[in-house]
This record gives sequence, structure tokens and C-alpha cells, in this order.
Amino acid sequence: MKVSFAVWRQWVIAGILIGLSISLFKMLLLDWDVFKRLTTGEPLVYFGALVLSALMMQYFKQRYPMIRGSGCPQLKGVLINRLEMRPETELPLKFGSVVLMNGIGVSVGSAGPAVQIGAYLGQLILKGRKDNDFLLNCAMASFAVLYGIPFAAVAFSVEEYQMKLKLEQLLSLAVVMSAALGIRFWLFGFSPTLQFSMDRYPGWQGTVLLFAMALTIGIMFKYGLLWTGKLFVWKSMILLPFVLTFYFSTRLPQILGGGIELFSFMEDQSSSILFETAVILLLGKFVFSLLCLSSGVPAGVFLPTLAIGGILGSVTALYSLEYLSESVLAYNSYVVLGIALICTAIFRRPFTAALLAVELTGNFGWLPYILLLAIVMNCLLKQFGDRPLNEILLEKLLDEDLNIDY
Repeated sequence: MKVSFAVWRQWVIAGILIGLSISLFKMLLLDWDVFKRLTTGEPLVYFGALVLSALMMQYFKQRYPMIRGSGCPQLKGVLINRLEMRPETELPLKFGSVVLMNGIGVSVGSAGPAVQIGAYLGQLILKGRKDNDFLLNCAMASFAVLYGIPFAAVAFSVEEYQMKLKLEQLLSLAVVMSAALGIRFWLFGFSPTLQFSMDRYPGWQGTVLLFAMALTIGIMFKYGLLWTGKLFVWKSMILLPFVLTFYFSTRLPQILGGGIELFSFMEDQSSSILFETAVILLLGKFVFSLLCLSSGVPAGVFLPTLAIGGILGSVTALYSLEYLSESVLAYNSYVVLGIALICTAIFRRPFTAALLAVELTGNFGWLPYILLLAIVMNCLLKQFGDRPLNEILLEKLLDEDLNIDY
């Protein structure tokens, strides 16, 4: 296989551009305190900013429908030549809208938008040429850079987008991702995003309980997301998630944003969290995320989903400590396992879910155990005819007879 210098240069340029762009995206999402001062400052100013943001998002999602939601179904539609993205106008709107939504506290994620942003950058580099393999590589490199999860990104490309394991595409992905991750690790280091070191296997009773709860809550969340999306055909409903954001900013500030604040709370409090508090946080994050993500604003689903899984693991751990004689050393294991199982229940991508859980937390040695449980859950869901969330969303997105707003 011969690769020309021009192609090598294209791959390297793409990696550098993605590394810089997604690193900036990450800094604005997680490390910029301008929005935090807004959410904790004058209430009337904050409420006014939320209402103005709601009106902006309503206009954007009607005028530029391809920036709605996470971006993962949209990319799949592009790869099968059923949808078209216009990076010149949509890229800055997607980038800015997701930063704004996260910043003001709406429960939305950023991984899906990073995937779409990577594809937009790939389109700009191609300058109108068609190369779906290159677009997919750019998208997956962006996914990897955001949270430092290269193995999960590769698994996602295979499970979600059926990436062909051709030598040239694998080489292209390796070059683009290496250049992008090099910038990411240079800027932010190699530490995992979440600090939950697994020290002990959960007991079998607690594991079964967590498995059953993750299965139930995951299905409820997935189909609840599809049902509540129908409510937003009424334009005034767009205000609901923003009003809820204002309410929770004073009542449950831990659940604001995609989920990093909630994970930080669990890291700080660990097993000392009151069981009742953990249950309230779980219910609050579930309802809040459901209404925010179904509204059609530019928003990723991964991080709120992982946060729900994490706090579900915390609830199960606290219950097991109290009633099942569980060791306190197993607390973190429940949190990490909850992340993987909820992700599997909703997205039906077990390898991606397991790798996400271990890469985000640095627990690579626990991969076989977590992957086994994720595969069992996926097989069980398949037997009952369940479908992956992104597959359902893409089908609805492509159905021109339906007024899909989520």
C-alpha cells in the first residue's frame, strides 16, 4: 500500500486541527469559570440569560436542524448519503451552542457534539471532496480527544458506524488520532477524567441488584426520551428545561451541566453520601436530563447518561453497605460498573460502554469483568427486541413524514 505525501499531510493537518479545536472545546466546557460566575451570581441576570438562551436555541434548531441533538445520528445519515452537513454555517453554531448549554447549567453532554464537530472539520479539510472514511476518522479522533478515550473511540467507530477494518483506514485513523491526542495529552496530561479507583469486586447480590436497576432505568430513560420529545412540538415548551435549570441551580446544583459536577460530588463524598441524598440526586438527574435532551437543543447524550449510571451505582453501593454487608472498598466499583451498564442499556454498544468506563476512570485491569457484564446485558436486550438509541433517532430523523424535534 502506497500513501502519497499529500495524503500524509492531510492526515497530520487533520490531527493537529482536531487536537487544537477539541482541546479548546474542552477548556470552554470544563475549565472556563465565566459561566460559573453567572450561575452563582445575580438570580435575575441568570434567569434572563436562560430565557434568552431558550429563544436562541428555538431559532437555531428550526433554522439549522442538523445541529440539533448530539450529532451522532446526523453523522451516520451523512455516511450513508442520506443527510448533508454544511460546516461553514453549522460548525460555529454547534460549537458555540453546546458550550453555552453546558455553561449555563442545562443537562447536556458534549461527546456526541465533538463527534459531529470532528466531521465538520474533516469536511473543511476535504474542501467539497467526498471521503466518508476520512470523515469518520476525524469524528472518532475528536471523540477520543475530548476525554482521552482512544480505545472507546475505536470501538464506537466499529459498533456504531461499522467502520471497515481496512489497512489504509486504520493507518489514517492512527495518524489523525495520534496527532490529535498528542496535543491533548501535552495540554492536559495523562490523568483519567474521573477519579474512581476500583479496589474490590462488588458482592454478587449487589451486582445483580445494580444490573437489574441499570436495565430498568436505562430502558425507561431511552424510551422516555423518545416520548417526551413529542412534547416539544409546542414551541413554548422549549422554556421548560431552562426554567428547570434555574430551579435546580438553587435546589440541586450538583446535577447542573452534563455530569462533571455530579461526579466531582461523588468523588469528594464517596461512601459518606447519605442514601436519601443519593436517591434524590438520581431522580433529579434522570428527570432533568430527560427533559433537556428531548428538547432538541444541541446536546450530547453520553455524559448525562454516564452521570445517571454513576449515581445509580452510588445508590446501589450505599444500599449494599447498609443492608447486604458490602465492603466500603467496593463503593467505586459500583460507580464504574453503573456507568458501563447504563451506557449499554441505552446505546447497546457493549465494547464502547466497557472501554468508556475503564478509560474514563483508569481501571484498565477490570476490563474483562466489566465487558462480560456489558455483553450479558446487551444479549438480554437483543433477545427482547430492544434497539440502540442512535438507530431509533436516525430512523426518525430520516422520516420526512414526521415532525421530529429531538
